[in-house]
Amino acid sequence: MADFDTVGDQLEEEIQSRGSKTRTIINRSIVGALAQLARYRTLFMEGEISVSTSDGLSEAVGGTPTNWPHDIQMIDALWWEESGATDPLRWPIQVTASLDDALFRYHNGDARGQARVAAWHHGKLVFAPAFGGVYALKGWYFRDARRNTANGALITTASTTETNGWFVDGLLCLKALAGSIALASPYLRNEAAAGPQIALYQAEIRRLGQEYRQKTGFAAQAPRYRPMLGEVDRLTLEGLSTIVDP
Repeated sequence: MADFDTVGDQLEEEIQSRGSKTRTIINRSIVGALAQLARYRTLFMEGEISVSTSDGLSEAVGGTPTNWPHDIQMIDALWWEESGATDPLRWPIQVTASLDDALFRYHNGDARGQARVAAWHHGKLVFAPAFGGVYALKGWYFRDARRNTANGALITTASTTETNGWFVDGLLCLKALAGSIALASPYLRNEAAAGPQIALYQAEIRRLGQEYRQKTGFAAQAPRYRPMLGEVDRLTLEGLSTIVDP
């Protein structure tokens, strides 16, 4: 499995070395590319949420319960599931971008067993109303391109073995974008070499976008919008963009 250091080594080999500054520029370029790629929603960056009250789940969680994902960028869908049942009952949870909205709904009397509300707020998932009993919390989320999958650590220029889906399924796109950023730097300025890298990145992002739209359109995963639950486009609310053709 590729990681940060592997990609850096490959880029360093592909870019003519001009001294000790080359690797520093490459590392900065990889970090910059990851920040750019964090705006895009792809199938390979999906993750599953599966925790229960026995994992230490509380009213407000965020990296504390056992088995809780550490690399969440946005939550796509959540629901409560009755534990220990062959055909469990399930209660959908509406994820809102506003903590005030969650508390407002709580004070207006969400009853146990009805659709609950959760706010993803400063890295914590806050439930309204508070829950009781033995339940499993299930759902899907999108991983943060800027973080290591294993522990959620932020990827920096000093990273080595940190990795996520962009270093594997999105490797071609990551290398093309990072390479174009590096070659456009004042120290390594090489517009002739950067041009094809930019074109490759644009083509690969377009392909990933088409793959996402095709698979979601043919029910390879649950549809993005769920109007029956009153959900809205949280990508827009959180200031994130969908994949669009460049």
